Amino acid sequence: RGINQQILTTAIRLICRILGFRKPITWTFVPSSADVVGQLGEKLVIYHCVDEYAQFSDASQSVISQIEESLLNKSQIVIVSADKLYESKRQINPNTYLVRHGVDFEHFSRASHNSLAVPDDIAALPRPIIGFHGLIASWVDQVLIEKIALAHPEWSIVLLGKIQTHDGTRLFDPKIKNIHWLGHKKYQELPAYCQAFDVAIIPFIVNELTINANPLKMREYLAAGLPVVSTNLPEAERLGAMIHIGLDHDHFIHQIETILGESEFDDFIEYNGEKGAAAAGKSRLEGKTYIVQDGDVMHFRFNV
Repeated sequence: RGINQQILTTAIRLICRILGFRKPITWTFVPSSADVVGQLGEKLVIYHCVDEYAQFSDASQSVISQIEESLLNKSQIVIVSADKLYESKRQINPNTYLVRHGVDFEHFSRASHNSLAVPDDIAALPRPIIGFHGLIASWVDQVLIEKIALAHPEWSIVLLGKIQTHDGTRLFDPKIKNIHWLGHKKYQELPAYCQAFDVAIIPFIVNELTINANPLKMREYLAAGLPVVSTNLPEAERLGAMIHIGLDHDHFIHQIETILGESEFDDFIEYNGEKGAAAAGKSRLEGKTYIVQDGDVMHFRFNV
């Protein structure tokens, strides 16, 4: 680490001299820059933190935490993108400010105009299309995605993005034929794919990494005019009615069904009432944490 620090610091100083920089501003997004920060004669150091880096599955928590604390102490300003990050980082550096992500609205809102040419690899897929774009890594709940596909084989589950396997992320079960991984797409192409989505999803596992995250795709989906279903991430919950929250796997699927008009009321009618729906396995007992959804048909029981 010490040798790398010397080499990188020398190289950056040389580049600064060539470019005529005097007292530069260092604006860094990664804790690993801590060894170089403060060695360049900066007049200002800004650490822009958008993730809880110590919680990545391929990271050493203790090492990353130590490096990041050093960077926090060296920084004059710390910018974070989520409430949870603000709570933790300001304990080390009080000059911490919460600035949530923006979105290129003009770019993604083109999807809502239905005027884009839909790419061939998604145009031929059966509707409805349940879509996701982004890196598919350890924080993406692949079990949930498979459950969605198995619960509704008539749906097309479309995934856009790279699959990162070095962190233990597994590939999807090839026997499930309605999961369509279309690979990485360029940023410029995303609105056209969003136009083909019927529902957009954020199927993240809820853990220390994701509760500190503020997924940019959430705002990209909304800008595209899409209904969005997310697991119960704090930054999704704070958007209120704009995001449909799935409290568990079954509830997540139910939220998609509700958006698509496939509510319990449809089952109630199709199976001729409560007894028929129960016999068909379409009714369930909910606990105190259940949040009533549009289309629910409920039987309240007292003194049971």
